[in-house]
Amino acid sequence: MKLYSVLLIAAVTGFIACKKTSSGDPIPKIAYSGLSKDSVVNAGKDTISIMFTIVDGDGDMPFDDDSTKEIFIRDSRTPTNAEIGLKMPEFPKGLVKDGQSLDMKCTINLDAFTYFVLRPSRPDGDTLSFDIYVKDRAGNKSNMITTRPIYILPK
Repeated sequence: MKLYSVLLIAAVTGFIACKKTSSGDPIPKIAYSGLSKDSVVNAGKDTISIMFTIVDGDGDMPFDDDSTKEIFIRDSRTPTNAEIGLKMPEFPKGLVKDGQSLDMKCTINLDAFTYFVLRPSRPDGDTLSFDIYVKDRAGNKSNMITTRPIYILPK
């Protein structure tokens, strides 16, 4: 009888030890890494790259869904805090698997013609920053990061 009790305890302990556990916090976290440059000509042909890292404990970022926006940015000059949704940059297939922790670098490129336009009240130059967060498939929002100031120069 003691032998069966010991085997039962060993089996239960084995199942508990082998149980797949979450590989981390399911709420994504991002960290600001930098900008490619901090000034751009008003509505020009240039691009500024914003770099950050993403850590998601369950790896459920929606990389393969063409209609889903995962990155959200807010221009500091917009008083309504309106957000612009962007797609996550393309990553190699199979890089991310659901249930596995994700820790990767991300770069988004913003063209000057769309994102860096002087306001009529600031024809001689302007300054802005972007607040950025990401969302995973479960709808979990990451923390918010803020870029350093970006200067828009007149033509």
